[in-house]
Amino acid sequence: MKKMILYTLLIAFYGCLNEPQLPTLSSDYEVNEAIPLEVNEKVSISSDNLHLSFVKVVDESRCPKTWKCLWEGEVEIEIKVEKGEISKFIKLKYQGGKCTECGDAVSILGYKIKLEKLSPHPNDNFYSKKPMNFGDYKIVLEVTKDEEIFS
Repeated sequence: MKKMILYTLLIAFYGCLNEPQLPTLSSDYEVNEAIPLEVNEKVSISSDNLHLSFVKVVDESRCPKTWKCLWEGEVEIEIKVEKGEISKFIKLKYQGGKCTECGDAVSILGYKIKLEKLSPHPNDNFYSKKPMNFGDYKIVLEVTKDEEIFS
């Protein structure tokens, strides 16, 4: 049993050493740093061999500030996370209203990705436009090492 565990750890370690390196992009950040992104923008965290992309706005239902709504609504976005040859898509939600911790966080590939900020907030005529324009959406992500995988 001990040999099997050691063998598995050696394979995992060897695999990490041979992880294909992603190129460093012009927008390069560090873990624990605020990372601003616009729709269709890609950034790197070269020190950890990561790329992050703001793919799209999946759904928007937040209540404009001047409206009276029964529910404050939320917005859902899609992020692409790449590490070496691995590519994953995650969805994060951001709550409407006056919440203090508005954004979701997801653990993926040994990291915790949190949606810290999202703008703009829908205005009075946002929902009357067809199709809705999500091209000016901006987010701020925070990427940290996921401590849970080491405990």
